[in-house]
Amino acid sequence: GATAERLRDKEAALPTPIITDGSMERVISAPRVVLPVTASLFADRAARFLQLASGHPMADYLALMGALAQAQHDTLGKRSAPAVPAAALEQSRDYGMPPLAALSHARDPQWRDDLRELASAVASRPTAKAMVDAVRALDAAALESLADRVLGGTTLDADAAAVPLVGAALQVYFTRLAATIDVELVKNFDVATVCPVCATRPVASVVRLGGERNNLRYLACALCSTEWHLTRIKCSA
Repeated sequence: GATAERLRDKEAALPTPIITDGSMERVISAPRVVLPVTASLFADRAARFLQLASGHPMADYLALMGALAQAQHDTLGKRSAPAVPAAALEQSRDYGMPPLAALSHARDPQWRDDLRELASAVASRPTAKAMVDAVRALDAAALESLADRVLGGTTLDADAAAVPLVGAALQVYFTRLAATIDVELVKNFDVATVCPVCATRPVASVVRLGGERNNLRYLACALCSTEWHLTRIKCSA
């Protein structure tokens, strides 16, 4: 009756919570930067690609990406990360600059070893033939030039067939490095739309569920797999 109607009116007037626990303290205490978990990162991607491939119109492509992600996982643990220059770490601590800025970082040649292993891992797949042949046709100088263009986003050229493998190898290399960074050095970054570790644009944003990050949005780096918090109301571009 009238009592029930008044209760409904009162409930309708209550504000809808955006953060489920209603506390700003939880946002403040949640990690601002989360470095990649190298033990499972690429293996999880491989499993997801293979799951999606089943019955999909693009099954061959997704299966190839699954095999490549598994090769990334296998390759990642075969080498130790080279030392990050002390000057880069100091600039990160003192000025909030990404210590592994992709466009200026002096890459160790080990990324080309990663590339060769990735190419060998997928070489037997017919769908990988074009990109494997393209990679194997390039010498060290050409590969370094192509890597620069991949990181700069300018690879629509004669070497485009090699880009998926080169990009995958660079992901392995930068993820390996990112996992060694002290997260305290990178949590005070100033530019929220690029990765605080390698200054690369995000590939996606993810709302995390569970734990201290529950219901919070994190951007995911396209290169080194670092995640960093960005409030939902802000544009990632």
